[in-house]
Amino acid sequence: MEENICANCEKIGNVSQFKGKLLCADCLSIIAIDLDIKNKMLSKKEYNTLENDAKILLKNYGLKHQLHKTEEELAELLLEIIFYLRTGSASDNLINEIADVENTIRQIKIAKEYSQKEIDFICKQKNIIAIAGIEAK
Repeated sequence: MEENICANCEKIGNVSQFKGKLLCADCLSIIAIDLDIKNKMLSKKEYNTLENDAKILLKNYGLKHQLHKTEEELAELLLEIIFYLRTGSASDNLINEIADVENTIRQIKIAKEYSQKEIDFICKQKNIIAIAGIEAK
């Protein structure tokens, strides 16, 4: 620990480096608790319920509504990508927009009964073509 200013709460005192930021012990404790909560929330058992969550949302709102929601989420993600390309740094919201898009895409896959195996196969075909184009240069 060194004496400096905490990047999070701006307290002066002993700080430690965490993910490129100098943080005080209090802020490090909060982050540790937050990470522990996130790890518990996304345990393997809980992660598997993301599909169940998608089914509940899809049943409640319907496919047409969720397709419009996907448009909205894609637009928000696009704005975050444009911000990143123009500034060279991602906003804190980029990961949230990626998650929103993944949630709505998951619902479309369920509604249309697309298997992940089918999607992966198509992705692989597209990757082979793209890589062949690179190698041909």
